[in-house]
Amino acid sequence: MSSHKRAISSSAKDAEPPTSKPRIDESTTAPQSAPVLPEYVYVVIVEDHPAYGDSGSDIRGVYCSIEDANNCVKRIARDEYTNDDTDEENVKKGTKPDGTVFWSSTDVGEGDSAEIRIVKQKLRAPGSERAQEWLGDSDEGSAEDRDDGDDDDDGA
Repeated sequence: MSSHKRAISSSAKDAEPPTSKPRIDESTTAPQSAPVLPEYVYVVIVEDHPAYGDSGSDIRGVYCSIEDANNCVKRIARDEYTNDDTDEENVKKGTKPDGTVFWSSTDVGEGDSAEIRIVKQKLRAPGSERAQEWLGDSDEGSAEDRDDGDDDDDGA
């Protein structure tokens, strides 16, 4: 029998001994965490009060940050309701204790008034409401029996 010696390189001597566990790149296999939802959202509401006719309100945006909502209020006031003829005596603007801003004017032209405000709403997580059915709906009802949301009722 002949004995054979293997030549061991210096790099092999310095290498770590093999482990029984394969190495896993954790950056690609880590479980994906659910996105962090904000606790509150900020709803920007514009209310128009014409001198003649019905008042109306419109949601102009829903924001995750108070800063964005505040900037929206300021942009709408500047771009849609403020001009060279705006009488600052009729304008009220400021910041509420909760940090939201507001703007209103008793005269935005032709005797109309307007208000822009922010409503802070608690954001509810998905699944916070039980599934509901419309009162009176049943699975046996035909499609003709249900209101499809089309308001074009021609009386037929």
